[in-house]
Amino acid sequence: MKAELLVDAGASLGEGPVWDGIRGVLWWVDIDRGEVHRCDSSGSDEVVKRIPDVSCLTPTRDGRLFFCAGLRFGMLEPETGEVQLEGALTVSDAVRFNDGKCDPAGRFWAGTMDRGVQQPVGALYRFDRLPETGDSLPTAVLTGVTVSNGMAWALDGTCLYYIDTPRFTVDRFSLDMTSGTLGDRRTAVTIPAELGRPDGMTMDSEGNLWVAHWDGHGVSCFDPHSGAVLARVSVPSARVTSCMFGGEGLRTLYVTTAAHGATPEELEQYPHSGGIFAITPEDELSQAVRGVPEARRFDRG
Repeated sequence: MKAELLVDAGASLGEGPVWDGIRGVLWWVDIDRGEVHRCDSSGSDEVVKRIPDVSCLTPTRDGRLFFCAGLRFGMLEPETGEVQLEGALTVSDAVRFNDGKCDPAGRFWAGTMDRGVQQPVGALYRFDRLPETGDSLPTAVLTGVTVSNGMAWALDGTCLYYIDTPRFTVDRFSLDMTSGTLGDRRTAVTIPAELGRPDGMTMDSEGNLWVAHWDGHGVSCFDPHSGAVLARVSVPSARVTSCMFGGEGLRTLYVTTAAHGATPEELEQYPHSGGIFAITPEDELSQAVRGVPEARRFDRG
């Protein structure tokens, strides 16, 4: 299977795609340029706000966007561009937020990464809501992380699948969904080095994991129970960063990519690096694979 170009965005570091089923749009960010993008299924794309270092976001139940940027986090009103900062991590600026996603209970989870991509100085945070004010309270639930990346929750809510890129694994944490407490950790999938480094991730309606590969030219689908590769999507860009199902019936797999660090030779070979790509993948019965609806984050209401 091969993904086709949807938007020739030329993103330096395209990341964080999330499908907004109410608006019918894909939100995504360019971390290097500090841009929040809104894209529809036809490929019409626009920058709705510039927030330095913005790395991940999610729609809330009242229609705003909760975002993380650098070490800060807050709310964006996409129609007016109004930004309301809620707080910041009190940690070394040697790290920054990277990937983030909303769990089925409406909590946002976001991880940090070493800006030098070398040291295990990052962490994974769970954002709960302070009932008195509605503001967000980040709690570190995992430390010793180097490059926090993809997340997905099992369909029955009993576990979190998680990627710390340099480990070349998808790890499985048991989870108490009521409290958001993580339990035991084990390796669910070992990523073959020849596929490229694991980056962002999403889940389909059968519980399979779709993993984007940095320096891997594609997205792979894994069975989290056996670790087997079930499918492979080729993407005409070396640095594939993340993926998310969206569109009608959640049948389209949207893929973000990056031109970050590409040599002139690579850009000549892959001129649409940094673009947004799309494909409607099929299983062995030629039936369209479907995604899982993205939960909307709690808000002040």
